[in-house]
Amino acid sequence: MESAIPQSDRMQDPAGTVLFGKPNPLPGRLLAIFVCGASSVAWLWFSSPKPNYLLNPVVPLLVLFIGGVVVPLLVFFIGAVAGLFMLKVPGLTAPAMTRRRNAHSRHGKYYTFGVLFTAVAMISIMFHAPLRARFALSRSAMNAFVADVQQNPVALRPATMRVGSYVLETAPQARRDGALMFHLQGDNEAGFTYSATPIAGYPGVNAGAGRSLGGGWYWFSDD
Repeated sequence: MESAIPQSDRMQDPAGTVLFGKPNPLPGRLLAIFVCGASSVAWLWFSSPKPNYLLNPVVPLLVLFIGGVVVPLLVFFIGAVAGLFMLKVPGLTAPAMTRRRNAHSRHGKYYTFGVLFTAVAMISIMFHAPLRARFALSRSAMNAFVADVQQNPVALRPATMRVGSYVLETAPQARRDGALMFHLQGDNEAGFTYSATPIAGYPGVNAGAGRSLGGGWYWFSDD
């Protein structure tokens, strides 16, 4: 592929054929895509009740530190090192140096976007935003499902059923307070609880992690 540096500038650019000597020393877009992709995968993973148990008191600080501090600093470090290789090349003409600075500035925008995207994703995970957002999209289906279970408790149903974006076990586990617990498919420790009256304590069985989702619904992830 033809270099972006004109022939006249390459004559005085001894690093013109070296990886970090080109105007695009680091694929900033690819790095931003990788960081944003990893954050998106984590976001989707935490949209299920099970992994939210990890967000107990101490762990959120670790998640925020890694996702909001360590990763961004690593990205900036890589960008800074690449910038040193890109800009500090002896013998560059003024036009070549200007083009290199502009290229590095463009990469800086990608780095900044990746950092901000990751920080926002990690902070939203701490507040269970992925789980709340996914459940909001499934709320109407969940309401219809629990209404059918309450009206026809002995009706024949498949062992598992897709309800909204979740696959639940259709046989509810009744609590002493009358609330109905629905476990995720193949998971006897995480799921959703429905109660017509507010639940004062933990909505699961063993003390773990759980919060209200509004409208009588709760998520839980047992210890």
